[in-house]
Amino acid sequence: SSQETNESADLKKLILCGHSFGSFQLTWLLKSPVIKKRIKKIILLDPVSILLSEPDVITNFLYNKGAETIFDQSHNEEYTFIECMNRVVIRVFASSELGIEYHLRRHFAWYNSELWLEDVPKSVDLSVYFAEKDEIIDAEKVKKEIERFRNIKFTQWNGLGHGAIITKSELWFHVSNEIECTSDPNNKKNELMCYLVPRGPIFDFFFSHT
Repeated sequence: SSQETNESADLKKLILCGHSFGSFQLTWLLKSPVIKKRIKKIILLDPVSILLSEPDVITNFLYNKGAETIFDQSHNEEYTFIECMNRVVIRVFASSELGIEYHLRRHFAWYNSELWLEDVPKSVDLSVYFAEKDEIIDAEKVKKEIERFRNIKFTQWNGLGHGAIITKSELWFHVSNEIECTSDPNNKKNELMCYLVPRGPIFDFFFSHT
């Protein structure tokens, strides 16, 4: 686990980056009395843990229409073709996968996985990146929630959907530059950079080649 790695390495500071479902793991780490004291910075990419108590994430991820959206004429004005295809990808490769769907519907601890921004320690530098047309979260709601906190930095990727950072390398360069600016070049032996992302060949390939 991340906590075991942290303790065995005797690290003083952690720089953590989580994408999508990875924002849940970061939320759990922030609730750990041992880990949260060592967190220097958190970067959330397309986070699904903010406003989790709202119905948007559960509804859009577990009950989105996927391929039906393309052929349903009533949605022509609501979604563009690209948005429809993004919903298909999410449905086919993520939310309808038997193991994922079973776990989320039967065993996932939704009640303790929401990130309450007011609970983030002031010592933690928090940055949030999200897409304007995210198919899972309600980007406008999330934006308004973040704007309540002046100490939280956020970037909205206009016109893009969930997971755009995987296919658009220029977005990742912005994130990696922020990581480099946060890291202390004179004290790197006491820092650990950790990526928390959904497992899969696409994610593994992307993060191993950046």
